[in-house]
Amino acid sequence: MGRSPRAIGHGAAAAFWPSRARRVRGTGLLAGCLLAWAVVKLGFVLPLPAHLQPAVLPLSALLQALQMIAVVLVVLEGARQRVEFLKDFNEKLIDGMGLGLALVGPDLTLRHTNRWLVERFGGELQSRRCLDTYLARPAQCEECPWRKPALESGQLTVDGPGGRRLLITYSPLTTPEGGTVLLELLSDITEQEAMRDRLLQSERFATIGQMAARVAHEVRNPLGTMNINLDLLRAELGPAVSPEVLWHIQVIKGQIHGLARLVEAYLRFGRLPRPAPEAVDLNTLLDQQLDALREELEPRRIVLRREMTGPLPELWADPDQLGQVFLNLFRNAIEAMPEGGALTIRTAGRDRRVEVEVADTGPGVPPENLERIFNPFYTTKGTGNGLGLTLARQIVQEHGGSLTCRSQGDGGATFIVSLPVRGSPA
Repeated sequence: MGRSPRAIGHGAAAAFWPSRARRVRGTGLLAGCLLAWAVVKLGFVLPLPAHLQPAVLPLSALLQALQMIAVVLVVLEGARQRVEFLKDFNEKLIDGMGLGLALVGPDLTLRHTNRWLVERFGGELQSRRCLDTYLARPAQCEECPWRKPALESGQLTVDGPGGRRLLITYSPLTTPEGGTVLLELLSDITEQEAMRDRLLQSERFATIGQMAARVAHEVRNPLGTMNINLDLLRAELGPAVSPEVLWHIQVIKGQIHGLARLVEAYLRFGRLPRPAPEAVDLNTLLDQQLDALREELEPRRIVLRREMTGPLPELWADPDQLGQVFLNLFRNAIEAMPEGGALTIRTAGRDRRVEVEVADTGPGVPPENLERIFNPFYTTKGTGNGLGLTLARQIVQEHGGSLTCRSQGDGGATFIVSLPVRGSPA
């Protein structure tokens, strides 16, 4: 970090401002001079010996000079106190403003930084380049103000270390030496952008859901009519129907049933019922869902590992909806390991929240798809409607939680469900 304003002020002004001892002597000198001046004034009124009379005027002049010096020292002391107050005020304002502040030179080096930057990027920041400090790039960015022919105030958004997003507001300043530096104010807008994206996604999902529900509603009735008439046709044909015709009828019925299931999924997506919360023990809920899948795991050569921390704080949630979420995550993990593998379920309590990790040893999820897999109708499977993870995240968010995915480079995906415990804010 650059030297604080207080340290800079003390270093630059030490030779000018009187020390505390000098200030005390200045006040004492003024008092002494005033007392001596009063004594000398008596010399003009009272008779003095002849040999002392010539010294009265020079002594009077000396005392006047000393009085002026003492007055200057006292005035300087008052000015120093005011300057120290302003320095302390500015230092606390800069360090407590909740923003990063930096002075950046034409060579992109940091001339001064505040506490916000030090706490986030650590170490001695002065003389380091902004590229090496709060920009996640090896070269000067294209939008850098120093690239422009004329420096002007402006803003730019950049990628910072650790996937953070930073908003930089900058203005040119002229130094006392006649040079130019940029005053940069930095704010971390990662959470604001994530919140904005979630809001836009929620609005998009709401629109898609309404459209899907309307289309599904219009399709469901004709499907029911087709299925009924197909049954009537089968009865009309009687037992003498040829196997080929019967096969075609079964194919049509199978397609109708598949389309009916898809329609029901779209209707659920468009009209997700409100949660009916009650006290829920998360480990018990997970055990129930896993027990229901036990028969599917053994034939697929999948090993189930339960790493559950207990006891966990109670949740205030809808057990049926949460059960649907975890059942969907478990089935996705199983389908991701057609050649077998390991399904690991972990639970833990952290900061008034509980977390569930569903980890598989499948091929994993490419980085560019980690958010896309939650979009409606997106699927990497040969079958499926692409709504499972969308519905799961929607249910979790309705409970004040979050559903995210983490994937390792060597394969495997981990889905993390985080939920607030009972009685805590969402």
